[in-house]
Amino acid sequence: MEMIQHVIDNQVYCPPYITWLSKNQLLWGGNGHWEKAKTHLQKGLLKHAGIRKPSQADLDYQMKRFGYCLEWPEPKCWALTGLMKSEFINKKAKGDDFKSIEFLYGRGYINPKTLKLDPDCSYGITGWFIIHADKETREKQLNWLQEQKEYARMQYERCCRTFKDIIQQQIESGNAKAVTNSYLLDQVAYKEIREELQKNKQLPDLNNI
Repeated sequence: MEMIQHVIDNQVYCPPYITWLSKNQLLWGGNGHWEKAKTHLQKGLLKHAGIRKPSQADLDYQMKRFGYCLEWPEPKCWALTGLMKSEFINKKAKGDDFKSIEFLYGRGYINPKTLKLDPDCSYGITGWFIIHADKETREKQLNWLQEQKEYARMQYERCCRTFKDIIQQQIESGNAKAVTNSYLLDQVAYKEIREELQKNKQLPDLNNI
């Protein structure tokens, strides 16, 4: 939770007022989000949970002995990133907190090398754009997106396209969620940013990914 709050405090409540936080970044830590943070925030959730990657020797032994080796990261590791939903997005969805910021997420992961949708990560949520909602921050947010590599803008567009589908699916799964998720559907900052990018023809075409 403290790792996420650090990102919000240093990249969303102040310039550039927008950031992309992936599940991988949370698991592994040690990247640009926390390079200037206190040492314990740089470790990532896996180290905080005391989970170590098996050595290559261990994986080779498993393969030799059993004909297969453990998937890494293990599927249960991704549950650690549930902190984002339970401690941040759910509070936003219920109208309890984070009124000045928005969370944008969608299905799939754009591979930075191929600029294609990763076939192994095409359905699940792989990260979140966290955006300050104040219109006065739009110019800096747009500048930040325009300065990113193409895959980041592709990821943004992918999230914009699939965000509502995810929320609608959650709403349909239960009446209780219908009320809370309406707060998420009322978000407008991400749409305003997208419109500006479209005007400047700076959004990539995702039809061929």
